[in-house]
Amino acid sequence: MDEDSEDEDSDADDLDDVEEPLQWWSDFMAWLMQFESLSVCFLLGMYVMHLTYNLKVYKDELSYDVWWYHLGFLVPLLFSLLVLFPLGLVELTTVQAFSAPDQEVLHTIVSEVRQAHTDLVFIQNKVTGLTQGKAKALLLNANGGDDTVKRMDLMSLLVSIDVHLTKERALGVFDLVDQEHDDTGVTRGKTMKLKVKNCLEDAIDTQVPIDDLLDSARKAKMDGNSGKEA
Repeated sequence: MDEDSEDEDSDADDLDDVEEPLQWWSDFMAWLMQFESLSVCFLLGMYVMHLTYNLKVYKDELSYDVWWYHLGFLVPLLFSLLVLFPLGLVELTTVQAFSAPDQEVLHTIVSEVRQAHTDLVFIQNKVTGLTQGKAKALLLNANGGDDTVKRMDLMSLLVSIDVHLTKERALGVFDLVDQEHDDTGVTRGKTMKLKVKNCLEDAIDTQVPIDDLLDSARKAKMDGNSGKEA
């Protein structure tokens, strides 16, 4: 027991040693990314206001075709602004979530997850009252026979089993189910028509199988009387 306690203390000390410099680096990188995005926007403005005019006036004196100069100037800037900057922002957010989390954001996330769990318990009560098979049949009928449901359609779909949620709460339930099962919305036993339909819808919206929704509702547990009403 003493050795385990010493190992835990050592791990906590190592974590503190890593977390402190990461806080400074995350703040510095946030400032650096703001500076980089501002510089790219400034260069794009210079391109529109000056370079396009100069290329138009002096195009006969250029060594290469004028479009090569347009591409050489625009491609790096657009790649930096539309690809590198979003990817860097994702990585920076990941680091900040570990080293310098925003307490307001944390409280908001915890509240949303708890509300989604409460709504799942309420769905469980409705499903239990209807039996699993009948609940699935009602959901399938409301979804046009498709056994995967899109994120934006979940609110209207739940009405078929007498579950009325706001749009935000329905999205929270969907995200909770999606994270629990880590599913892409592709299931077996579909007709080719439904497979094609779902593949097209995947490009627009995330989907989860109805079976996963019912499975998450069935496994949801909550103490007390919470979840009895929505």
